[in-house]
Amino acid sequence: MPSKPINNLSEAAKNKAVQFDQIDAISSVATGKKDIVIVKSPEGSNIKVQKRYLVMTVREVYEQFKLIYPNEKIGSTSFSLLRTKHVLLMPDIPQNVCLCKYHANIDLLLLSISSI
Repeated sequence: MPSKPINNLSEAAKNKAVQFDQIDAISSVATGKKDIVIVKSPEGSNIKVQKRYLVMTVREVYEQFKLIYPNEKIGSTSFSLLRTKHVLLMPDIPQNVCLCKYHANIDLLLLSISSI
């Protein structure tokens, strides 16, 4: 049984899936000045966009999307194909930047200890 192509999705579903990756709880913005990606706009011009890194796996992002938008009919493969070029996966995070909850908690603990 062949899968349905992305073209069969409604524009509203596509826009929701693309915008969902931009939420700060889903992806974090890269802070470096050189952390940009050049993306083509629909008009054909090049636009510089700041890189974003997913803070969870694509599967977890899809599950969050389905919790928030349960009526949207979109599969996990179509959802992952709609991810924009400037939203990078967890393995693409540079080694000197860690966004996991364990390291973030340690940083917060060290800050609280130093303030005592």
